[in-house]
Amino acid sequence: MAAAATGHRLDLRLDELWWQDTLGGPVPLSIPEPGSLPQRYGQYEGVAVLDEVVAPLTAATAGLVPISPRVLWGNVASAVNGAAAQVAERQPDLAGAAWAAAAGLFASPWLSRETSPPGPGFRRSSCCLIYTIASERARARGVCGDCVLR
Repeated sequence: MAAAATGHRLDLRLDELWWQDTLGGPVPLSIPEPGSLPQRYGQYEGVAVLDEVVAPLTAATAGLVPISPRVLWGNVASAVNGAAAQVAERQPDLAGAAWAAAAGLFASPWLSRETSPPGPGFRRSSCCLIYTIASERARARGVCGDCVLR
């Protein structure tokens, strides 16, 4: 989102990415310098990121565990909204550009089922299922920040 909001180019091809597996929160990510980008990556293209990076990751996840693609793509929508919110909070002058980039992603076929537009009031249209891992005592509070169950 930050790259899209500032007009920077990033090489997000899966074979060029390195990340650290972490539990919760942002994932530490390492990407190559943008000088090595193929011509087709000349501009930020959010749908290309969804098609070429996120879709293969969601498909791989669905192949490993029994989870609905709708839930996975709802999680992607939540992450897109959360990333735009982080940019807007930390760099208010980039808020408009970050929300516009998020809206562009929400217009893609992958995220177009979301009924709530990106923004501070976003509510996902599918459950992330986080309440299923909460303890019995904490289950009532075991909902995410953009929970469809609220």
